[in-house]
Amino acid sequence: MTILISKIETFFLEGSLKAICFATIIYLTRKGKTILPLKDIKDFAKRAVNSSLDKITDFERRMKVLEVLTQTEIIYKNIVGLDAVKGLSAEQEGTSDHSRKEIDRNLRALQSKLGVPIADTDISLYNALKTNLNFIDRSELT
Repeated sequence: MTILISKIETFFLEGSLKAICFATIIYLTRKGKTILPLKDIKDFAKRAVNSSLDKITDFERRMKVLEVLTQTEIIYKNIVGLDAVKGLSAEQEGTSDHSRKEIDRNLRALQSKLGVPIADTDISLYNALKTNLNFIDRSELT
């Protein structure tokens, strides 16, 4: 929870002014494909707004950050609606067969290279990397 608040606060302090809005906060707080409940996101946003306002000296940035808290319900409903019709995951679904084949080819090449350690001291590292490589969800790669 503290990590999410810190992430949002950093975004308020350093992010593009154009991107500061409640929709971006929803995006930053997503856990994989899951959108957190509105109540939780509002709580994170409120805490991040309060902690970042003391550090923001630019008037325009302060106003954008304060504005985030006024956009909650409508923006949340829109994001949930888009997510329901897969509007937010279109990028993942759009991976072409050519790209998928290239990803598989690259992973096979990496596994092959990890099968031949350069030195005896590298064997355990290479084996651990090769094992971890087997647990990668290839459908998540683009």
